[in-house]
Amino acid sequence: MYADVAVCLPLTRTFVYRIVDPVRIGVRVQVKFRRRDVDGFVVGLRKEIPESVDALPIEKVLDPQPLLNPDVFDLCRWIADYYLAPIGEVLKSALPPGITQKHIAAFDPHKRKRGPGAVAPTPFLLTTDQLRALYEIEKAEGFTTVLLHGVTGSGKTEIYIQAAERTLSKGKTCLILVPEIGLTPQVSERFSERFPDLVAVLHSGLTGKQRREEWLRIRHGGAPIVVGTRSAVFAPLTNIGLLIVDEEHETSYKQEETPRYNARDTAI
Repeated sequence: MYADVAVCLPLTRTFVYRIVDPVRIGVRVQVKFRRRDVDGFVVGLRKEIPESVDALPIEKVLDPQPLLNPDVFDLCRWIADYYLAPIGEVLKSALPPGITQKHIAAFDPHKRKRGPGAVAPTPFLLTTDQLRALYEIEKAEGFTTVLLHGVTGSGKTEIYIQAAERTLSKGKTCLILVPEIGLTPQVSERFSERFPDLVAVLHSGLTGKQRREEWLRIRHGGAPIVVGTRSAVFAPLTNIGLLIVDEEHETSYKQEETPRYNARDTAI
């Protein structure tokens, strides 16, 4: 058996390696590439290769199971195809930096009590315009894009919060993207006030340890609401029922370095 491996380098093609130990699509592996060890992701499996190809063996399987859930893995494939981005670099970006099996084994999902019962009651009454906007969001069936337009101070965040409350009551999760790191504290604080212990924050301004812990908390279902910048579009949420892109016109949603992508269009 052989594996198509996307190495974590700015290369758009994949490379064939011989499988020594069983692997699954999506797992990280370590391979020899140009006389050095590099990490990569298994993106395909095959039984045969041309006789002219001399496939090196996979040096090490880094994860017994894929760390990325199938939805995020497929999203990374879409980004690579649509933006002509190196698939290995995209997959690497979807994981918190430096995460290993030791971090996964050491994480305790029961360290703090979390659950739907922690949701605080809604203390604010909406205006007529806010109610109308919330109704338009709620009546949408399946996946639908809705543009919420309002001047600063018109109460858009309160609409987000109440839409999130209704989404959580259905057993679904929420992702809120903001254009800048500086905006995450005020948005996450507003949500945390109403949803104690249910909000995670993801952005590049966090330390590696903080990003790993938040990512693992989301992955284990401890944070059904995620607030973050463009990289939070890779959050390991399942069953997303509400996805908000605040100030969707901001150019900061465009990733300027490899892998390049537009977080707003990726969210859609």
